[in-house]
Amino acid sequence: MITNGDGWVAVKYLQQVPHVIQVRKNEYAFSVRHNINLAWIRPEDVDMVMQIRKECCGGSKRPKYVFANELDVQRW
Repeated sequence: MITNGDGWVAVKYLQQVPHVIQVRKNEYAFSVRHNINLAWIRPEDVDMVMQIRKECCGGSKRPKYVFANELDVQRW
């Protein structure tokens, strides 16, 4: 997990679609920079974001969000 100075965690969305999600009363905007769609998530909301699934081909459920790695954060 990559964190910033405030302890927020870098989370990446796997598609190039900017969007906003709401977790509890917090909103997080995923924005695309250098082909990386990333948002900084409060530590207390990370588990809820990581549990969000998307339905893929054949009905399988896969994670919609993943932890960004150091290279993703540097490029973003």
